This record gives sequence, structure tokens and C-alpha cells, in this order.
Amino acid sequence: MVDRRRDAGSAGSLSSDDRPKAVVACWIAFAVGSLVIVGTLVFSGNRLALAPLLLFGFLALLIGVFLVLVLAKDPYRRGARPRAGEGTKAHYLNFTVGEHEMHRIVYRWDQTWGWLTVTVDDALVVRRLVTLSVSLVRVVEFDAGEQEKHHVRIEKRRSLFVSFARPQPIEAFIDGVPLATRGDSGTV
Repeated sequence: MVDRRRDAGSAGSLSSDDRPKAVVACWIAFAVGSLVIVGTLVFSGNRLALAPLLLFGFLALLIGVFLVLVLAKDPYRRGARPRAGEGTKAHYLNFTVGEHEMHRIVYRWDQTWGWLTVTVDDALVVRRLVTLSVSLVRVVEFDAGEQEKHHVRIEKRRSLFVSFARPQPIEAFIDGVPLATRGDSGTV
């Protein structure tokens, strides 16, 4: 059904294969934060002099907690199925590709937790965790279909400043031809 997938401009994003690395990063943040805090409190006489070190330890623990929350909100974690409008700000674009071999494509980006997913006929094609992005355009490309192949390109644009409060249009191109557009923010 889907031959290849490519996420252009994927700086600051994790692929589905990188999820174990994110879990390891979470545990490392917890371990570093705990060791720094315990080491500072147990082995130092002057705790005020080591306040920056304590602050670093608490920051590492906070990063670990944040990573746990983000990983828990993965819409495709171990068989969990995403539900529309889970109380988060999600951008959707639904469209159908093909004339004889029809495929339903759903693009969903959860702005609150950062998960970007694309499904073709309810089969997960792309799953990314978008943490930081300097790019103003996020592009996802893949081929859909078996006998009737189509190159699908989905672009989501954002503004440079205060992008969370402004419309973020989403456009879908099939074989280079615009097919579907969501001009408003498209949120649930």
C-alpha cells in the first residue's frame, strides 16, 4: 500500500524507530537529576554555594517528567487508537486518493503534545514527535497505492511569530497537483 515515507524538514522530530531513544533520554534525565540533587544535598556542607547545581538537578528532573508526559500522549502507543478531540488542539486534514483504488488519508498534528501522524486506510504511515522546529513548512511525502500509485505530499505552514495563535494552513498535493487544503487552523 505505501512504498516509502519521507519527512522533509524533520529537524527536531523523532521517527517511530526513535521512540526507544526518547525513553532512554527520559531515564537519563531522571537519573542525572536525582544523582545531582542527592549528591549535592548529602555531600556538601554549604548548600547555598551549590544552588546552581541544585537548579540543574531540578531542571533535569523536570525534563524527565515532560518526556514522560509526551511519550504517554503518543496516539499509537502499544495498540492505543487516537480518538478525535481528546481535549487537545489537533490539526486535521482528511482526503481520498485514487480513482479505481481508493485510499483514505488522514493527517493529524497534535499541537499540544507534538505528535504528527499520517494514516492511509487506518494504517499508520508516519509518526513523528515534533519538539522544536525552525522550519516554517513541515513536509511529509510518501507513495500510496499498489496498482494505482500516487505520490502524496502534505505541507503544513506556520507563521514566524506567535504561530500557535495564528492559522496554520495544511495543503495536500497528489502527483504534484493540489488536492485538499485546510486554510484555517483546522483544529478540533
